[in-house]
Amino acid sequence: MRRSLVFISSTVYDLLDERKAIYDMLEDSGYIPTANEYANFDLADGKSHSYRICLDNVEKSDIVVAILGHRLGGVVFGKGYSITFQEILHAWRKNKIVYIFCKQSVADERHLFKQVLKHFPSKEEAFRSIKTSLKSDSYMIFDNIDRITKSGKHNWISFYTDKDDLLNKVRGKLIAYSLDKLEAESVNYTGVIDMLRRGTDLRIELYDNTYDENRDKSAEVLKILSSFVDYDKKAYASITPSTLDKLKRYYSDNTDYANTKGMESAELATAKDTKIFYGFDTQMELNSPNIWMKDRSFKRYLLFTGKCARKERNKHYRVFLFDTGRFILDNALSIYNTVSTHLDYGITPVLTTYSNILHNIPFDLVNCNALLGERVLVVMLPVGVTMLFTKHSNRNKLRLYDESFEHILSLATKSRGALRIDRHIAYRDFAALIRGFEF
Repeated sequence: MRRSLVFISSTVYDLLDERKAIYDMLEDSGYIPTANEYANFDLADGKSHSYRICLDNVEKSDIVVAILGHRLGGVVFGKGYSITFQEILHAWRKNKIVYIFCKQSVADERHLFKQVLKHFPSKEEAFRSIKTSLKSDSYMIFDNIDRITKSGKHNWISFYTDKDDLLNKVRGKLIAYSLDKLEAESVNYTGVIDMLRRGTDLRIELYDNTYDENRDKSAEVLKILSSFVDYDKKAYASITPSTLDKLKRYYSDNTDYANTKGMESAELATAKDTKIFYGFDTQMELNSPNIWMKDRSFKRYLLFTGKCARKERNKHYRVFLFDTGRFILDNALSIYNTVSTHLDYGITPVLTTYSNILHNIPFDLVNCNALLGERVLVVMLPVGVTMLFTKHSNRNKLRLYDESFEHILSLATKSRGALRIDRHIAYRDFAALIRGFEF
């Protein structure tokens, strides 16, 4: 397999330590790093402007690792963008894989600046008023972050506290990249690929096999995935197609187990007129249909959903959780298609944001199927193992989910913070509805 070329984009002199650490780590991991302070940086004939040379190197790369620090650096004449931000834009236009990292201290100063800006007529005056207390040398650094976070598809920034934290986060992104390259060989471990691609940490410590009736298969999944968690071993670089096939099989089995238990809950809802069947789904599934639809176990889940709906007689709710209302607007068509599909099956979709989850349920444990007051089957993401909480085994954990669901449903009744959709509407009406709704 061809070694991948990685371009390191950032201001140089203030981030020399970070750049060297990433460069060395990339070399040790079998990548070909390139950065303008190293001898392998391609200067071509040396006659072009340095800015143009940097963009040419971006074009030749497979991956761009961009780091945002406290220095703005050079600014592209006539555009008002820093050269680092322009390199990111150019990489996006050329469909490169771009991983963006930012110092946490920069994010903290950006937050302070936004608070101060409310009291000044211009950014220049606001920045001058607090400049002596900041490490950042320009408010345009914060503007660049705003532009990235507001972009439609490429708005993920990983924030780091120190050099070691940065290296761990870069390694995590490279795991996702390695998985993507192997995707053609084994496509059905999609949950792991999708979550890693989006920067979600593998948090195996959340798993408690006390509540897993499927613990033997889960143990096999965790055994394979431990390679992805233990960065020091770098074992992910040597994972073979046969190992991936095992992961695919166990992951699919666990999904089937979750579907079976979910169906049992749905049947209980049918048998008891006062019971409601509900579930939480994260935005990850909605934002990657091309990946998920390759997964046979996910197709079986769609069939399961339809069977549930026919049994439940309008007592099935799916709560779709998103980062922000902005995300919902930016992905309106994909979400509309998902909403329509659920309505086809007689399921009532509710759109809301993570902030409306009442309790501090870890993101990895949000995806679930539940029978109100009786049981919650949690699908632990991205690992793909499951835990079953019941009122007999752990009433407190069950209550966390039930109370959040009831709270979100009450918000939807008031049309505040959560949007319940009871019937089919045209896409233009759906787009207008979410545009005017306060999530």
